[in-house]
Amino acid sequence: MTVSNSLRLRPAALLFGAVGFLCSGAGIAQSRTQQQTGTRQQQQFRQNLRQQQISNQLRDNRIEQQSRQRISNNTTRPYQNDPATTRQIEQADQSHRQSYQAHQQKIIDDYNDSVSPNRRVQPPSAQSGGH
Repeated sequence: MTVSNSLRLRPAALLFGAVGFLCSGAGIAQSRTQQQTGTRQQQQFRQNLRQQQISNQLRDNRIEQQSRQRISNNTTRPYQNDPATTRQIEQADQSHRQSYQAHQQKIIDDYNDSVSPNRRVQPPSAQSGGH
């Protein structure tokens, strides 16, 4: 090998070394990106899971409220001719509806407080007719 051949190989060796170095850095960057993507996916999964739990809880509460309202309606029938008793039952129903709505709103507010301000859940009254 002559001196001129040796000098020609050095730039090539430097070039391959630089490419290898850059590739190793790209691998590290790619690994970090994959970790960040995995973390974002986990966060999204947890948020979706929590949203589903909240939705299920609101639905179950709504079903209970509807069942309670049917029972109340059936209980009121024998007292239709007694205005004082009917009024008391209606007041109790109204009080229970207000409590139910406050409870549902608290569930939503608690959830909204736990997520970013950009993503807010709307109250179920618009979706379910308020019952």
